[in-house]
Amino acid sequence: MGCLDRSANPVALITKQCPGNACDPQYKDCLPVQSAEKISPVNDPPPPPPPCGATIGLDSLTCPFINSGIGNIPTDIQGAINTLFIVVLGLAGTIATILIIISGYRLMASQGEPEKVKEAREQLTAAIIGLLFIILSYTIVELILNGILNIKFF
Repeated sequence: MGCLDRSANPVALITKQCPGNACDPQYKDCLPVQSAEKISPVNDPPPPPPPCGATIGLDSLTCPFINSGIGNIPTDIQGAINTLFIVVLGLAGTIATILIIISGYRLMASQGEPEKVKEAREQLTAAIIGLLFIILSYTIVELILNGILNIKFF
């Protein structure tokens, strides 16, 4: 006689071998079973479909891009690097813009106190220089890749 284990999942009963007598009260998570054939197996749900945005031709394994929360991400290395670079530049630009806005508020809220004005101006200057670095880095990378090496990334 076997037993059913109810300890792991009370809904999906799994056949388990209990030592000794399966109907012993010390095995409170076990139920007596006459035959393992009477237990219907628990069917797992089918796996979710792949996150592929489209397929090419009849081959369902070819996936040119993946749908995501930030847009369609290409599956080829050039497109993936391009998307990553655009996302990172966008985040860096957004952070720099937020820092410019925060330092502007700090400058207005300083009420003419020289120390607070100096700190706000330093933060504003650093944020503007950071934004310029971001813009110039994009321009330099595009110039080198597209203009000199003739690699079409952007």
